[in-house]
Amino acid sequence: MKYCGGVIILSTVAWLALAVAPHAGQSPTSGVQTRFVEVSRAAGISSFRHVAGRPQKEYILESKGGGAGVFDYDGDGRLDIFLVSGATFEELENPQIPRPHRNKLFRNNRDGTFTDVTEAAGLGAWGWGTGAAAADYDNDGCVDLYVTYYGQNTLYHNNCDGTFADVTSKAGVAAGSWSTGAAWGDYDRDGRLDLYVARYIDFKRGEVPKKGDASYCRYGGVPVYCGPRGLKPLSGILYHNNGDGTFTDVTEKAMGPDVPKYYSFTPLWVDVDNDGWPDLFVTDDSTPNLLFRNRRDGTFEETGALAGCAYSRDGLEQAGMGADFGDYDHDGLLDVFIGNFADDYSTLFKNMGNGIFKDITEEGGMRAATWPMLTWATKFVDYDLDGWPDLFIVNGHVYPEADQWNMDAGFKQHPQVFRNLQNGKFSEVTASLGSDLLRKELGRAAAFGDLDNDGDLDVVISNLDSTPWLLRCDSPKEAQWITVRLIGTRSNREGLGARVIVRAGGLEQMQEVHQSGGFCSSNDPRAIFGLGAVAVVDELEVRWPSGTVQKITKVRSRQILTIKERDGGAN
Repeated sequence: MKYCGGVIILSTVAWLALAVAPHAGQSPTSGVQTRFVEVSRAAGISSFRHVAGRPQKEYILESKGGGAGVFDYDGDGRLDIFLVSGATFEELENPQIPRPHRNKLFRNNRDGTFTDVTEAAGLGAWGWGTGAAAADYDNDGCVDLYVTYYGQNTLYHNNCDGTFADVTSKAGVAAGSWSTGAAWGDYDRDGRLDLYVARYIDFKRGEVPKKGDASYCRYGGVPVYCGPRGLKPLSGILYHNNGDGTFTDVTEKAMGPDVPKYYSFTPLWVDVDNDGWPDLFVTDDSTPNLLFRNRRDGTFEETGALAGCAYSRDGLEQAGMGADFGDYDHDGLLDVFIGNFADDYSTLFKNMGNGIFKDITEEGGMRAATWPMLTWATKFVDYDLDGWPDLFIVNGHVYPEADQWNMDAGFKQHPQVFRNLQNGKFSEVTASLGSDLLRKELGRAAAFGDLDNDGDLDVVISNLDSTPWLLRCDSPKEAQWITVRLIGTRSNREGLGARVIVRAGGLEQMQEVHQSGGFCSSNDPRAIFGLGAVAVVDELEVRWPSGTVQKITKVRSRQILTIKERDGGAN
């Protein structure tokens, strides 16, 4: 163990003694390509099969899929996998029949395989699930789990012994109706994680028309299931953490009496204006995206339209599914990419400063390639470890009629990867990253994390009505990287909302720590940086939510660095 200015190095991956290169973007290898390899069967997670209603998809509830999460539930330093299942209307409406469709927790065996520990962990409850959000809400050092449902949501408290307890009733966070994505973040910076829950439709099957029976039950003139337009939207809910295991619904107090009721999917806590306080961004389906600016007094102002990220550059509402924030151009500002419906483009909004955004999808080279695809999960991922965030997106249509009527790119679709060209543009490189990425499925949620602790991000994809994918990222072995795991003391335990800045080889990279994003999923909360061929980080800086700033210099690459928050001030 090494201690340096409040920094504890708990675990280190073998370090190659390579010379420091002049620039982090320089390729560390000669002709060696990164590849994604689908290993779900070998890993042991293909026993899970997601189910949501019937294959013909008569109702919108049957088409949205289930979430995924990667988090270290047992504290052994390895990410485990949680998968959310749907159900059927027969199960929902007749509790006397068997209910076989359950969520699953798979423990990481540290050898590339996983073991189903759902029942032993106490996570085998039945329900029509949608999303997952994992975080240590009570700062006891063990990661808890919130699962959203069509119906009441569930908060599972981690007992720190490999088991969970349902504490929903005591905590007061059941929400109800149809919840989708959820995000943990400390909006008032009191050191305790609060919870925002996005909700979608006030869905009642008996009140919904049949395919083709209304204008909102057609797509391209073809009868399809109805919605979301024409169905009743819901507002999200903000829960404040009281610090005693309970939460208070402060939605109206914090956001005003007229909280927008939109078809919401993916919330993210992120500081869009660099004032040190987390703002809240929410992607919405067929309604404007929301941006709640933090007033720093426990209240928010909704500024999505004024900020330029509520609509496309043409002033049109888009059908937002998933989203993620990242500083793709290294200007110290967090940009956002949003996955949208087919027959439209997924949107790259550049942060222009002061929380103002500009749609630069066309200039960024992504408009045409995303137009025929229906995109769900997305994340900024430096897959080749060159120091520049790339984009990974998950696709799949919602209408089985897509194949019959030659709609868009078809019903099943393959993921896409866009490489950051380091000049403000992206180029699709999917086909060069292995044949597994070209397989087609009904992709929905995805959880991103370094499951084997080798420095690159692997991807767990939840496929609608099918088995999941585990895409192992195999980056060049010579590529340099550093992973930063935070332990908060004055700030929340996992350091959500902290900014980690890495300066190496003349390049400055910044990441803000968050577990949400993608689509209805929970991601690796560690900050993972590609360093190209640079073997030593000149300076690593952490800006904690509490205001504490810590810096260390001359940090070697290819290690997992755990940093514990000091009592205050700066190094």
